[in-house]
Amino acid sequence: MFQVGKFLTCERSVRNMKNEEKILELLAEVLKNQDGHSEILHQHSNRLNNVEQKLDTLIGVVARQNTALQNITCDVNDLKGMKA
Repeated sequence: MFQVGKFLTCERSVRNMKNEEKILELLAEVLKNQDGHSEILHQHSNRLNNVEQKLDTLIGVVARQNTALQNITCDVNDLKGMKA
């Protein structure tokens, strides 16, 4: 009877070790996936920063063009006033 109990204890220990190994494997896989997601997130963050910089540049260009058009409008109105 004692031998059976000892065998069951060993069997449980082996099962527990296999479970622990499986848990460690799963954790390693999760960490690997997390690293991949972190890299993708970093790439998206860089792309977003690039888009933001380009948008700021375009806003500046549009603002300068708007100012130039307003100045041209003023000049045209001044010329119209000189004609009359």
